[in-house]
Amino acid sequence: AASPEGHWCPRHNHFIDASSSPGRDVAAGPRQPQAPASAERAADRPSAQLTGSRDFVAGCAAGVCSTVVGHPFDTIKVRLQQGIGGSGPLSCAMYTVRREGAGGLFKGLASPMLTVPLVNAVVFGVYGHARSVLQARHPDQPLSGSEACAAGAWAGLVNTVVITPVELLKCRLQVAGDHPSGVGAELRALREEMGKVLREDGARGLWRGNIACGAREVASYIGMFGTYEVLKSCFGEDTSGPNASALSTVVSG
Repeated sequence: AASPEGHWCPRHNHFIDASSSPGRDVAAGPRQPQAPASAERAADRPSAQLTGSRDFVAGCAAGVCSTVVGHPFDTIKVRLQQGIGGSGPLSCAMYTVRREGAGGLFKGLASPMLTVPLVNAVVFGVYGHARSVLQARHPDQPLSGSEACAAGAWAGLVNTVVITPVELLKCRLQVAGDHPSGVGAELRALREEMGKVLREDGARGLWRGNIACGAREVASYIGMFGTYEVLKSCFGEDTSGPNASALSTVVSG
C-alpha cells in the first residue's frame, strides 16, 4: 500500500522511497538481476528442432487422415477411368459395395498409408529448404507469390521420385477386384503386386508413368503452396510466425 514515505512494489519485491529521486529505491533485499529482453524472447521461442519435429508429426497425422478420407473417392475415380463399375460415380460406388463390400472402396490403401511419413518428409523438407534459399536473397522481405510457387514446384518435382511407385501400386490394386479386403490382405496383395511388377519390368517398372506423375505433382504443389502463401499474405500475417490465427490458416489451407 502507498504511504507518505513511499510504497511497496510486489513485482520487484522492494520498497520504493517517495523522497528519493526518480529511479532510486530502498531495497528490502537483494534485487535479482533482470534477464535481457532478447534472452526472454529467445526463451519463449521453441527451438527449430522442436518446431520441425512438431510440424512433421502434425503433417503425418494430417496426411493419414486425408488419405483415409479421400481414398474411396480416389478408388471410384480410378475405376471409372478404367471403365469398371458403371458410367457415374454413384453407380460405380454401389457396384463396388455390392460386389466387394465397403472394404472394396479402400483397396490399395496400404501403399499410400505406408509412405505418408516419407512423402511428408520429402515434400515439406524440400519445400522448407527451397524457401530458406529464396528467403536468404532478401532476408528483410517476405517471399513473393512467384517464389512460393517456385519452391512448391521444386518440392513436387523431387517428390515424383517417391510418389510414382506409390501411385503405380495403388492404382493397380484399386482395379484388381479379386483380392479380399483387410489390413493383412492389403499388405499381401501389395507385396505380390510389387513382385509382379519387378518380374515383368524390373525396378524401372515401378517408375512407369513418372513424367505424367511429375507434371501432376509440380502443378499440384504450385497450386497448393502458392495459394497458401498468397492468401496468408492477403491476411497480413507472417506465414511462418507463431501468431498466425487458426482461422486464416484454415482458410488459406
